[in-house]
Amino acid sequence: MLADVALLEPSQRGRRSFDRFLTRTAERLGAADRALAERMAGSKHGGAG
Repeated sequence: MLADVALLEPSQRGRRSFDRFLTRTAERLGAADRALAERMAGSKHGGAG
């Protein structure tokens, strides 16, 4: 899997771009894609959690 590390790194405010994606867009994903996105969100480095 290829991922941009900056998406998973917290900003100065402590929020990640990926977190913003999950709150705004994830509801449009299918069940399997949403589950993967949620696992990625819980991961420290974007890999398998």
